[in-house]
Amino acid sequence: PRTGNPARKRPGAWALAPTAAEADAYSTAFMLMEESNIAALCARKPEIMGMVMRDNGSVQNFGNWPEPS
Repeated sequence: PRTGNPARKRPGAWALAPTAAEADAYSTAFMLMEESNIAALCARKPEIMGMVMRDNGSVQNFGNWPEPS
């Protein structure tokens, strides 16, 4: 982001938040944040949920991410 080049920390990140603008901002931040920091943020803000895809293709959820029905 500082260079204008795409983030290379992880293949994907998603967020659920009260507004679309917040979800967009958080998902962008989650692309760059360490998983421990994402977990801490979601613990402090229960209305924010995160999901990241790791390089190996596994997915990690943070917060109260809803289970698929």
